[in-house]
Amino acid sequence: MDTYKNLLELKERTKNRDIYIWGAKITGAAMGSVALRNGFDNIKAFIDSNPFAVGKILYGKNVISPDEFWSIVNLDEPPFIIVGAAIRAKEIYKICEDHGLKEEEDFCWADDFLGPIYEFDLISTCNLSCPSCPQNNYKRHTPATMSLEKFKRSVQHIKEDTPNVAYIPLFCWTEPLLRKDLADFLRVLKDENILGIISTNFSLEVPHLIDIIKLQPEYFRVSMSGYYQETYERAHRGGNINLVKSNMYKLRYLLDKYSPNTFV
Repeated sequence: MDTYKNLLELKERTKNRDIYIWGAKITGAAMGSVALRNGFDNIKAFIDSNPFAVGKILYGKNVISPDEFWSIVNLDEPPFIIVGAAIRAKEIYKICEDHGLKEEEDFCWADDFLGPIYEFDLISTCNLSCPSCPQNNYKRHTPATMSLEKFKRSVQHIKEDTPNVAYIPLFCWTEPLLRKDLADFLRVLKDENILGIISTNFSLEVPHLIDIIKLQPEYFRVSMSGYYQETYERAHRGGNINLVKSNMYKLRYLLDKYSPNTFV
């Protein structure tokens, strides 16, 4: 499937219609990033039923509830809906049909327009030894890091090769917050309007967390496997749940101060 060709065709056939993206988490945010990066100027808002998402601002657009959406939309001149909520996709399709909208004509699935996902490990190590992770199960190798310049070149190549790149996680099998300069890599993606995702075990000292949060990341994930040490350390071997909790409080403080729209 040529998803970029599909994207350009969608842009042409919806140029005179308002577009709403249903879903404000990863898939929906990726769709918003791709659409805005490729010149869609008729994105009106995101729709999401999660109370933690409603009221936030994503790529300069409001996140509204389904009830608010149906209260403001004119079904005589219906908007076009791009569904980017994977778990509830069938339910959302049914809701749209119940309101008289037609699949493909009035709404469709986001994956038809999203390009590949490119994962970057910016460092080759992790601070934990989780039993289910390759970091703990493969022979140790010489630690390595990716330079910022190489990352910039890679991102430019990705943009040229796949202009509808969905998003770029700054992690795969390593701990990205081991990079004290992680904010510099996130800034590259922000400057290119590419959704960047961070996932951390949070069981480490992170004095540079403020630099990351000041960049207002769209999505920040904390990997958990229990809330008490006896349970937590079974999967996150070598971790300290009290340090994780401490970092979560610090994260909440920084989000409230610098980036209230980040979804955690």
